[in-house]
Amino acid sequence: MNARPWHDFLLMPELNKHVELHMEEKKICSRCIMDSSIPDIVFDENGMCNYCKEYEKKAALLFSDSNQRREKRNELLARIKEEGKNKEYDCIIGLSGGVDSTYVAYLTKKFGLRPLAIHLDNGWNSELSVANIKQIVKLLDIDLYTHVMDWEEFKDLQLSFLKSSVTNIEIPTDHAISALLFKRAAEENIRHIISGNNFATEAIQPSIWGEYNKIYDLLRGYISNSAQKN
Repeated sequence: MNARPWHDFLLMPELNKHVELHMEEKKICSRCIMDSSIPDIVFDENGMCNYCKEYEKKAALLFSDSNQRREKRNELLARIKEEGKNKEYDCIIGLSGGVDSTYVAYLTKKFGLRPLAIHLDNGWNSELSVANIKQIVKLLDIDLYTHVMDWEEFKDLQLSFLKSSVTNIEIPTDHAISALLFKRAAEENIRHIISGNNFATEAIQPSIWGEYNKIYDLLRGYISNSAQKN
């Protein structure tokens, strides 16, 4: 029996009717591309979703007054420098080799800070990211501390997250980075950790995509399973 060409199915009336019905049932935000398949999404009378409205509220606060923001930034910089007196470093930054952390590294040097860059190697570093990190610390004259994770342990943890079918499989890495930054800050007696992200592209996404509310249950289960194995 020969299989029918895929384009024949586009001519099937019953299939076309099903597709049209599905598209009619799905509602898409009038501002972004998110639709009614996303949990907890709500649309106002103009068809704008609650995630877009929440983003606009945050953006209004964040980008409200450039002069006021500049004053707060300068006050913070002065405090970091004052509290970092007589120390080798006055702040800590994470450095992945990507755009966001690279720009943070550049800004700390531009504003006269003395950062210690921290990098977490979880076994998935690309040659490009490694080359970027080397160039960044060399050009900006920044000291770098790299923590290499136990590959077998991290692989086991990451495999557990893959099998759990959570949306965000980067939870282990994200939390390991945060833990490492705080650990080094405590060891170096540094009060300030500076980080950065792209608000314009990331702040609008539904929090459920990160599934941070599940992190403790997931890690608790992993720790329990690991203890049983040992």
